[in-house]
Amino acid sequence: MNMQKLSVFRRSAHLLLAGALAAGAVAAHAGLVYDANVTNAVIYGSGNANGGWTIDTQNNVELGLRAHVRYPTPLSVFNSNGQGTYTFATGGFGPSGNRASWNFDFSVNSDAFGLSGSAVNTLTYVLGIDTNPSQGVNYLTLNPLTAIGDNAFGNNSTLSGQGVTASAGTPQASLAGQYNLMQNSENLGFFGPGFDPTVDGTYSFYLAAYSTQGLPVARTDITVVVGKGGAAVPEPASLALVGVALFGAAVAGRRRRA
Repeated sequence: MNMQKLSVFRRSAHLLLAGALAAGAVAAHAGLVYDANVTNAVIYGSGNANGGWTIDTQNNVELGLRAHVRYPTPLSVFNSNGQGTYTFATGGFGPSGNRASWNFDFSVNSDAFGLSGSAVNTLTYVLGIDTNPSQGVNYLTLNPLTAIGDNAFGNNSTLSGQGVTASAGTPQASLAGQYNLMQNSENLGFFGPGFDPTVDGTYSFYLAAYSTQGLPVARTDITVVVGKGGAAVPEPASLALVGVALFGAAVAGRRRRA
């Protein structure tokens, strides 16, 4: 390889590395707040404490994600590392043994500061659920407002455990037009027959909100590590070839100088 081609090759490799670092910086969401309380309480179920949330608050919208111990006894124990990662044991629970020892929780507040009176249904939401136990990511994406039917709704003064859920007389779509707070707690075992809660894994989750024009409003991300964590993903062949080529070019350069 002549020096001009080597120089171009090195610049391309540097650009690839810079792009990867930039993408990582975006994914890190520096504006997230960790181990925080959502506004103003946890309104689903009963006995669920506030705290442990990974929260993004932008444009008067607050989005929260967290995970907590679900089995064998529900506990307000989050096992957070303080940076958006939660760690739990492996093990199969529930009637069919396909439930994880942990649940992931989400919270949507479309009027976090009580400024606009905007109800939950004034925005569109995407919940990303990673179904790949390895360190790679395979997102199942859904709108938690329409795809999950037992959400709890309330407002900024609803007391703990006092959320309203859909009934025959009041469907969920109606509640989403009345309230600005929507929350729920889910188990990964609900989302696909291929999930094995006894396997070590690393799972990623995100919750994003978009305006009616499709513009991003807010987003929060968490990672759940189960057992020893997921297996590493093999390096893509193209990147491996870049590394081999750079190494070969460096060796050839040393030989020429010798």
